[in-house]
Formats: sequence, structure tokens, C-alpha cells
Amino acid sequence: MASKSDTREMYRVKPYYGSEVLATKSGVMYKTENLHTDVTNTIHISKESLVTGDNPAAELEQRQELILKKLQDLKEVVSGLRRRYGTVHTSNCGSSSSSVSATRSSNVTTSSLLQGDVLLDLVISVNPSSPPLSLFVLYELLKQQYKVGAKTYVHSSAVNVPEKLTSIFTNDGTKERGDNHLMITVIWKDVSNGPTLMVEPHRQTPIIGESNIARYLMRLLNPNYDTDDIAKVTQIDEWLDTANIQVLQGNTKEKSAAVRSLNSRLGRNDWLVGSRLSLADIVMWSALNQSNQVSDAPANVKKWLKLCSSNSAFKSCL
Repeated sequence: MASKSDTREMYRVKPYYGSEVLATKSGVMYKTENLHTDVTNTIHISKESLVTGDNPAAELEQRQELILKKLQDLKEVVSGLRRRYGTVHTSNCGSSSSSVSATRSSNVTTSSLLQGDVLLDLVISVNPSSPPLSLFVLYELLKQQYKVGAKTYVHSSAVNVPEKLTSIFTNDGTKERGDNHLMITVIWKDVSNGPTLMVEPHRQTPIIGESNIARYLMRLLNPNYDTDDIAKVTQIDEWLDTANIQVLQGNTKEKSAAVRSLNSRLGRNDWLVGSRLSLADIVMWSALNQSNQVSDAPANVKKWLKLCSSNSAFKSCL
């Protein structure tokens, strides 16, 4: 066992500041070299422009100003790269109308995420064993409103992916990538907790789950989604939760209860929320198809499924 003296010697580190103690009017106790890069060379400002050591506070202040100038120059360079390569910074996901419309109405403005010349890039990872059909429907609706490009890739973790899945997201080849408002890239891969959406893949936290991705895309479709009718949005969220928790992830008893509730609702209304197609209908339609609840569906649900399928966006998905 090492003695205390051996232990002290083992971990002994020489003082960085050396032994020279200064007694200067600046009040510095130890003399050390300046560890910072000489910013004067970096931003092409001569050393002569700096205040000399007679006034250390003024020199420090001027160095700070030079560093801030350098940061501003870097910011302008980054902004230029963003414009050149078509990337966009997103801090929120905007807002949209609670109802789905094939055309943009006069009181609905373009989503703030899709304004200007910058491209919004979405990367969605999807398991081919449970394709999120609502995503395909929303893709068709987005194409009616914006310039949308799409590409599909197959990850090495996914095997025997049907051609009908790999070809569903295709660009018509008439537009270059930078000509689009929105670029959707679908990667078929083995993901275990539902589809995952990445906005700006290099920096964004993923959005997980079909319902959550559908909410995000809906806010791109219609900017008044969260402000038009709060009660309607709440009802839509309830049906989205039912589709996700009970129909997709629930046991047999929970799925049957959800279908009965759906049938009761559709006995009095053509659509789940409001007087026309909404996000609730799109996601619930997807959930029923994925969970094999369509063939044995009760009468009102079958009538509603037929009504959904008559929509052009659903026809493309089917």
C-alpha cells in the first residue's frame, strides 16, 4: 500500500502559472500567456488598432467587439450557405385549419414554414410491415397545395419491401429539388415504435408516431388549424388518440370498443368531426386498414369507408 507521501507525489501537478508573482497596478496576481486566438489576424484588423497594455480594460472591451464582429461575419456566411443549398431553420410547426380542403381558401395563408425560396426537408422512417396510410393521403393533399418533391429509399434493415411501397413516393421528374416548397424523403427500415419524422435531420428531435406526424403535416396544409375552432381541434385529437391507442395498439376488446364507438358516431354524421373530411377521418381510416378492421366493420363504418375512398387522395393511396 502506498504511503501518503507517495500518493501526493503520484498526483502532483506543477502549477500552471509558474512561480513569478506580479505586483502590478493592474492587480493581476500571476503572469500567464494569453490562451485566446489573436482575433486581430482572423478578421484582418491590425494589432496597432488595439489599445496597449496601459489600459487593460479598454483592450479587453475592444477584443470583445472584434469577436462579436467575427461572429456576425460567420452568421452572414451561414445565411449564404442556407440560401445556396436550400435549408430552413424551424423553431415551431406553425398552425393550420382543422378541416381538410383540396384547395387553399382565401382566408388561409401559406404556412410560415413554406414561405420564400428555402426548402423544408422532411425525412420519414417507416416500417414496411405497417405503412402509415394517412401519410400517403396527406402527401396527395400537400401536392394539391404546394410544390412537393419526394424520394424513397430502402434501408438494409428492411427486406423484401414490395414495389408498391417503394414506388408510392415518386417525383414526377419535372422539378429540380430546389424548385419545391417541400421535400419528403421516405426511408423504409425496421423501426419498432411507429414511423419517425425528422425535420432538418442534422438538428431536429424526431417526431414519433403516425398521429403526431399527421398533426405536423396538417399544420403545413392549413395554417389556421389551432385557431379556427378549439372545440373541433380537441375532438379531432380525441379521435386521433383513439386510433393510435385503441385501434392500432389495443387488444381485441379495445379495438372492438373503438369500432362500436366509431359506428355510433357515424350513425348521426357523415364525418367524424364537423361537416366535411378532417384529419380525424384520415388517421382513423388508416388505423382501421392497418389493423384489419375493415372487412368486418359495421354498416355505418362501411358507409363512411366508402365515402373516404371516393376522395381522390384516398384513391391514390389505395
